Amino acid sequence: MLSKLLQIWDELKSSYWFIPTLMSMGALASSSFLTQNQWALNTTLFEENRWLYSSSPEGAREVMSIIAGSMITVAGVTFSITIASVAYATSQFGPRLLTNFMADRGNQTTLGTFIATFLYCLMVLRTLTGSDMDAEHAGFVPQLAVAGGVMFGVASIGVLIYFVHHVPASIHASNVIGGIGQQLLAKVDELYPAVDQDGGSTEHAENAPQAPARDSQIHLDLANSQLVRANFDGFVQFVDEEKLIATATKHDTSIVLDVRPGDFVTSGSYLGWLLTSEPLAPAAEQAIQESVLHGIKRTAAQDIMFLARELVEIAARALSPGVNDPFTAMNCFDWLSSSLAVMATRPPTSGRHYDQKGQLRLIAKPVSHEYFISENLSMIRVYASTDRNAALHFQSIIARLLLLSTEPKYRELLLDQASQLLLCSDGSLCDLDQSELKSRHRILTDIGLDDRGNDLLVQQHHWLGGSA
Repeated sequence: MLSKLLQIWDELKSSYWFIPTLMSMGALASSSFLTQNQWALNTTLFEENRWLYSSSPEGAREVMSIIAGSMITVAGVTFSITIASVAYATSQFGPRLLTNFMADRGNQTTLGTFIATFLYCLMVLRTLTGSDMDAEHAGFVPQLAVAGGVMFGVASIGVLIYFVHHVPASIHASNVIGGIGQQLLAKVDELYPAVDQDGGSTEHAENAPQAPARDSQIHLDLANSQLVRANFDGFVQFVDEEKLIATATKHDTSIVLDVRPGDFVTSGSYLGWLLTSEPLAPAAEQAIQESVLHGIKRTAAQDIMFLARELVEIAARALSPGVNDPFTAMNCFDWLSSSLAVMATRPPTSGRHYDQKGQLRLIAKPVSHEYFISENLSMIRVYASTDRNAALHFQSIIARLLLLSTEPKYRELLLDQASQLLLCSDGSLCDLDQSELKSRHRILTDIGLDDRGNDLLVQQHHWLGGSA
């Protein structure tokens, strides 16, 4: 249930209509409250402050008309500027970043402010009656509501100034890349929590049941398992692990999940297995299928590879012959290396989940450290090998990760990526650049095979510390 709510919330916060709708409803409620309670508020709160709201019917009508007309005009211009900036950004950085710009709170709030101000003034305008020439019948002028409209107009000017600054800042390459990099670091912290001094996870350490020793070498017996197939087509967006555990506990079995967020699933393909030889109950199969929430696009809510692929895509476009911007690509390398460095220091996630009695109920399919490191470095290595500056910077981040990593298997992965870079760059770069890459590669090999004397190497070669 929680995953379904998270999926709905993820769709809402990435839409342009949700926040403007809430702000418009608030404006309608405010206009109704101030006009309906004009006399009570006038005699209790603002009796001695007539300068705040004193206005004739004609004057109030003219003020509200001017504000309403200008706000709807500015809202149209704001929407046009937003669409133009989004079109530019997606053409430069990739269409998959459209979701990031649509989820931008600054654009949503700006559009909502102008629309809410227009609706507020429109609703107040309809309550104004009488005229300055009608001396027999004093018209109704909700002075407090009119004053509120003026304050809305002043606030809209401030929002417009903010918007003029926000648009160019939001499409600046460094800000776009840095925002994705920070999201990726936050997602690494969420999915791969750090360990405390006692060696336990800093999150959910108190209530986590201990894994029984007999489950450490569990194998999937296909002959005594029931296959669960998908009944949908699309990308896996969320996996409701709590519901899967509850389903396995109810049927006294274990579930092996063969998909993870980010995978594309076709109808009839494998979702997973139930480790039981008993016939699969329709309710259990339906519960498993409903626990894997899907959609037509990937999202970053549970898919850590999606954020990493966004950085890879920006780097690939930057290094394409049509753009030829290696410095943007190098910026992507830096932010990606930060998440790789953090992940290399975190304990791996087994994907095994137990009930409160310590029984194994779910074997999920997490993104392993080795897969995350090798997959992302392999992707950017292909593009880095075509440019001298990008290739040297790629070696710099390999050096940075080698100096931080203590696990032999991670060092082996990193050295393999450095070796593959040399092979890919052969024929793409001139002999002088290739010689420089080989010289750096020998230093990387020395660090990876023997970490003694690294401090001296860092002092002798500035690029080992992260400098290009």
